Amino acid sequence: PARLGERHQLIAELQQKHNAEVLTTSRADMINGHVLALPFSDRYTDAIAEAVLNTGIHKIADDRVKYALAVHVERGGASFTCCMWIYVCALRSRR
Repeated sequence: PARLGERHQLIAELQQKHNAEVLTTSRADMINGHVLALPFSDRYTDAIAEAVLNTGIHKIADDRVKYALAVHVERGGASFTCCMWIYVCALRSRR
């Protein structure tokens, strides 16, 4: 449980950092981004899609909104275990 709390804190900090960086490098005036850390496997395809949809980011209805997605897969440990980091965001332009 303590490690889980640390992981949530790390993800929250990473999410804030990514949002701030994207906001300063883009011409957007609003950003809504989410960082997801999930196990990587063919068996988790439905769970990954569900996690992205659970962010609700696709429900933002504004003609000025554009969406972005970045994925990073990281191998961990001696066995073939991987973690998939997914960053999804909605950017609303100033115009």
